[in-house]
Amino acid sequence: MRPAFYLLTREDQLVDDYDTFAGIVILPDLSDLVIEQVSITTDVTVTVRAASLAAPCPCCGTISKRVQSRYTRTLRDLPASGRLVHLIVHVRRFFCQQSTCVRKIFAERFPSMTLPRVKFTLRLQETLREMGFASRRIYDDAMVSMKDTS
Repeated sequence: MRPAFYLLTREDQLVDDYDTFAGIVILPDLSDLVIEQVSITTDVTVTVRAASLAAPCPCCGTISKRVQSRYTRTLRDLPASGRLVHLIVHVRRFFCQQSTCVRKIFAERFPSMTLPRVKFTLRLQETLREMGFASRRIYDDAMVSMKDTS
């Protein structure tokens, strides 16, 4: 079983062993992905691709192995150890094998990491949403305080 997070040691080596916990950066769960490269400068850049050879069509659910093309997505993740984290995802487009499907070509999806056409990971989206709710609560509390003093 793979861990829910991965660590980068001070020597910039990717590990998933809890006994070697000398890490400085915690990455999101990438269990359905293959890590191709990790680059650490002022930012952390992790290049990944899907681990599976096939993907289901989002319309009809038919599994396809026939690749039409490839493209690259760049996602932002939560900062780690004071460094920005970027995930470069190599995405494949597949031909749908179901002749009656309305979608002839589709891109593989990564539902545990992000939503389609979004440039942030789910973790970052959730954190930004929580920050928005927190700032709204602070604003509301300040308005109530101002009314009470009037």
